[in-house]
Amino acid sequence: MKTMLYVGAGTDISIIRIFPGIRHFILMDTLPRSEFDTLTQHEPTITPYRRSFLPELFQACAHYGFELIASHAYPERHQWHPEQKKAYLTSKDPLLYYYPTHLTFRHTSKDRTLHYYISTNLSHPLIREWDHLRMVLQRITHVYVCGHFPHRDLLSYLPHPLLWYTVHRCFYDTDSDKIEYTILEALLEMDDMEYRSVVKQLFLVHPDSPCIEIHPSDRN
Repeated sequence: MKTMLYVGAGTDISIIRIFPGIRHFILMDTLPRSEFDTLTQHEPTITPYRRSFLPELFQACAHYGFELIASHAYPERHQWHPEQKKAYLTSKDPLLYYYPTHLTFRHTSKDRTLHYYISTNLSHPLIREWDHLRMVLQRITHVYVCGHFPHRDLLSYLPHPLLWYTVHRCFYDTDSDKIEYTILEALLEMDDMEYRSVVKQLFLVHPDSPCIEIHPSDRN
């Protein structure tokens, strides 16, 4: 079963149009709780709850013919940061879907399903230890990387080798202050044998034209 993963999707549901041959999508984002709430050895960057995220997400899904059929929250999988807890408790309006939540959307006429794990951060220990999510990620056959480059720890969740897709030809810029070690940085630095064990094929995505395969020798 073809299943595509997209981490950091936000409200970008266009992959449904770009990949018409895929019937099952797994999306993941820390929104609406926070744009960035990764816990590192440095002070975490906490950004405010985004109230516009949910209306925009539901509108985007409806645009592509998907409707919400189920939602399930997992409060036991949330790791509180003091600033987040203060914001949650003092908010005048309820902060919906603040905990990790699984939203299930289904197309109204086609056999296609979109599972969106919102307010979910793979960097949090309580998420990394979540057996349910690990089982979901073991079903992934395709990975789409756009805008947000997931931390390389994601590789430990996924089966290998996989089909990878990215919209970026220049994968990343060197930054001496970089804390995160991203998926694509990891792929670039692998030797050929290790690379082939993780990557079945890597494609550069052009939304309105065929994908272009990037061969191992083209990584640098």
